[in-house]
Amino acid sequence: MSDKPELRRQFVTWTMYRLDPAVRRLEADVKAAMKEEFAAALAEKDEEYIQLTYSTAGLKTDTDFIVWRIAYESDVLQRREAAMNRTRLAGYVTTSHRFLAMTKRSQYIDPVDPFHDENSRAKIVPGRRKYLFVYPFVKTRPWYLMSQEDRQTAMSEHIRVGTKYPSVKLNT
Repeated sequence: MSDKPELRRQFVTWTMYRLDPAVRRLEADVKAAMKEEFAAALAEKDEEYIQLTYSTAGLKTDTDFIVWRIAYESDVLQRREAAMNRTRLAGYVTTSHRFLAMTKRSQYIDPVDPFHDENSRAKIVPGRRKYLFVYPFVKTRPWYLMSQEDRQTAMSEHIRVGTKYPSVKLNT
């Protein structure tokens, strides 16, 4: 047995939402009330839960904002999404993309990341970087047919390029 405590993995979602343009035609006081209700639903606090929001206005045509949720239990993520969906504004919002993941320590070591330690991939600590990039990195059968050395070489290149941009947090 190890003397180290077992690390709890986190559930993570990045959900991209698109706002129906019809909301822009609503009366200003109605829009304000809907925004306030929506913001209050997003602002509710849960223990061991982190939520961050990002605007993508002007950057993507199918997404207006992103909600990044992090929790130790998947039920918390579902409860928070349900609370958001009970708001009036949710009737004007569609989900354009959603990624679900769990944290784990990568087998590919990043020796140049100043925030890297042996547990750095098990617990997310947001807010260290100015920008957030989320992209699916699906490891297919050909990936696993490569030797471990070749996979490490590819990941080392991926890490090398990523470290050129220290203000960007990559999430795969």
